[in-house]
Amino acid sequence: SYDAYKMPLMKIRAGLEYLFFGGGPVSSNIVEGGAFWFSGAAPVTPDLQFHFLPGAGVEESTPGLAGGSGCTLNSYFVRPRSRGTVRLAGSDPRTPPLIDPNYWADPYDLERSLDGLLLSREIMAQPVLRDFIDGEQLPGGRIQSREELIDFLRAYGRTAYH
Repeated sequence: SYDAYKMPLMKIRAGLEYLFFGGGPVSSNIVEGGAFWFSGAAPVTPDLQFHFLPGAGVEESTPGLAGGSGCTLNSYFVRPRSRGTVRLAGSDPRTPPLIDPNYWADPYDLERSLDGLLLSREIMAQPVLRDFIDGEQLPGGRIQSREELIDFLRAYGRTAYH
């Protein structure tokens, strides 16, 4: 996995590997697999998107695993009803705007995000993957109830927008 490349010397190695051989983690977009799928409320077109990453800590602000071997399956609800705002903070154009994404203002969005999290767990629990997965880091196997999962989503959920 790419977890090991968070260490400074491994970052240098990755750069050299790309420079001399044109390969390695620098040549990857990090998302090695993806899918669109249906939540329980999507009768016609997919409303969930998944990204598979070969590392548990390859995303910024996400901790890696000791030993550098993990994977990530992110899920996103792609047609939210909630709407945020972008407002000017003042008359100086150099002042960053005030951005309020207003995630999950519509309860429907939170329910679909929960659908994505539950489906992610189902995917990672498939027999074909079982030999490769030692356990779940986030949200973690101890978090099981609907209320706990929603608390997790509220605390750690983020967008894929960039």
